[in-house]
Amino acid sequence: MSGMIWHPRSPSSPPPRPGWGRYPLFTLYSLLFTALVATAAHEGPLNSDDPAYLRRQYAWFQTLDAGRQQQLRKLHEDFLGLDEKDQARLTRVMQSYNAWLARLPEDDRQRVVTAPSAAERLEVVRQLREWEWVETLPRPYKEEYARLDADARRPKVQEWRAEEAERREEWMVAKSHWQEFQPGKVPAIFDGDRKELVDVFVGHLKENLSDTEWNELRDAQAAANEFGIYLRYAMEVARLADRHPVLPGKVGPKAFDSLPEEVKTYLIRNDAHFRKKGVFPSGDDDAKALQRAKGRWPDFAVELTRYCQKKGLKLPVALGDCRKEDMPPEVQEFLNKTLEPQVKREAAKSGEAGKVGKADLQALEEAQGKWPDYPRLILDLAKKYKQSIPGWTLPGPPQMWDKLRAAKNRPGVIVRP
Repeated sequence: MSGMIWHPRSPSSPPPRPGWGRYPLFTLYSLLFTALVATAAHEGPLNSDDPAYLRRQYAWFQTLDAGRQQQLRKLHEDFLGLDEKDQARLTRVMQSYNAWLARLPEDDRQRVVTAPSAAERLEVVRQLREWEWVETLPRPYKEEYARLDADARRPKVQEWRAEEAERREEWMVAKSHWQEFQPGKVPAIFDGDRKELVDVFVGHLKENLSDTEWNELRDAQAAANEFGIYLRYAMEVARLADRHPVLPGKVGPKAFDSLPEEVKTYLIRNDAHFRKKGVFPSGDDDAKALQRAKGRWPDFAVELTRYCQKKGLKLPVALGDCRKEDMPPEVQEFLNKTLEPQVKREAAKSGEAGKVGKADLQALEEAQGKWPDYPRLILDLAKKYKQSIPGWTLPGPPQMWDKLRAAKNRPGVIVRP
């Protein structure tokens, strides 16, 4: 039996690893064939201990041309060159794939088996796995998926998967802080005047939220105010603050119709997408990002500014407050009494610290008149110098809020443009 299915090793091949039984080389071939080439020979789950299974695999291998056989021998040698941990991981992946393939209805299985190339086979597998996942969702999701055209389905599934992962991560965060946020107990994050400052911050954040996001946040806020259930409110504030950064200043345009007249006129005259008044761009990714931001401040203005920069357009006026004298009173007070004095003290130091302070002062001065650069720099410097801006940043030490964020949303992990 072993003479029938064991393939002679080349002199340069690494020695077989122990523990692979009577058919060390072909057992690995079977694993690799299963994952990398779907064929009619794979009638059931991989079982390297079944002589009948190995005979079928060997018979199939002999039907391949010499070039393909040599390619798979090389693949096997590369596999043996991996460390045992990687070998074990890839083996599990291949076994899972083989078992999944064997369970497919015959029509779907043939779609995989007969795919003309590896890339097309991967696409078929992706489609089938996506459909299987959608079938596990509640009916409204399945009905929405069925209504979408082919191009819209993948982004929607990615969105749903991200939401599912986020909920899972948030549940883990909630479990780890349940004792600190027991109902009826005011946690440190809302102690003293911090609760009022959080609510002011939420008022600014509201301008940048969709209706769905605002309703969810408002419900969480009501639960905190009426029943002392603070955990959900704190987590929602942290999540949405990361997703939709606020910028100090008055609320500006959220849609084309609310843009300054000179900006609307300029866009209509200078960009083909805006030639028809009130019609938003469509087509490329930049235009789609602008459409998605419609109805939110400052997201809409930020996306429009970025769109114009990429298209070589220079807006006649800034879309938001970008000078100190235009900032809200509390921000002006913060600049005059807290941030600027601290940066000046840093600039007065000798050595590297002084250079950094001088550079920060210069950057703050040069950013005036530029939006969103100036308000964004104020926030960045406040964070750098460990200060908070009442109503415009979350109150208290940043680590108090960091622990409430799902890992993927922690600052520095996901950078929102």
